[in-house]
Amino acid sequence: MPSPFPGMNPYLERQFEWDSFHNHFLIECLKRLVPQIGTGYVVRSNTRLYIHEPSAEERRFFAQADLAIAGQPASGVATATPRTTAPQYRTIPVCVETERSNYLEIRSRDDVVVTVIELLSRSNKLNQSDRDTFIAKRDELIRSDVHYVELNLLRAGPPLPFEPPIRGPYYAAVSRSEDRKRVGTWEWGVRDPLPKIPVPLRRPDGDAILDLKPILDTVVDEGGYAFSIYAHSPDPPLSPEDEAWAKSLIG
Repeated sequence: MPSPFPGMNPYLERQFEWDSFHNHFLIECLKRLVPQIGTGYVVRSNTRLYIHEPSAEERRFFAQADLAIAGQPASGVATATPRTTAPQYRTIPVCVETERSNYLEIRSRDDVVVTVIELLSRSNKLNQSDRDTFIAKRDELIRSDVHYVELNLLRAGPPLPFEPPIRGPYYAAVSRSEDRKRVGTWEWGVRDPLPKIPVPLRRPDGDAILDLKPILDTVVDEGGYAFSIYAHSPDPPLSPEDEAWAKSLIG
């Protein structure tokens, strides 16, 4: 069942659904790009790794002494393991957490990166350290000879930096390597249709096009999201007016 919304489906923005949707959406973008770019390019999915260190407080909590081994003799003499009928409670040490975020690269046949396509994740927008890392990588791309396409389909969190600032909850941005002073942006709201976004290639080749609405519909349909996403309210919440409108569409 395709998405009943003319634009982004806000029920997909919950973290539990988003992580899966993010990957499915990029793969569908890849499938739509391949027939357009011809034999001079390849499209590949790549992964960026984020490392999350536990706080000092978390490390102290999980490193507390195990009460079950208190009172053992200090002589070093081995003793038999006591049998217990009641459970003994322990903690599992917190290790470093990692998060992976996929993105797309279009490469030339001589293996040069031509275009990078990013679909923002919740971590890119909401986790300050990940956001800072992502912005640093974004700045690096903007200073290179690579075209850059950024898609934001999440209302949660502030937009990434632009001058002047982005106003709409959703946006797409296209930065061409030969025209860095001008970044093409598309902004839209919950009730607005999804746009078609140009994807720059090497000159003199023309742009490929990502038509976001049929991509979204295919992902929602093939991923079976309609069977689960409408059991919960959108996160973040919609305004009362938009929530009533959304409920009228999903029945």
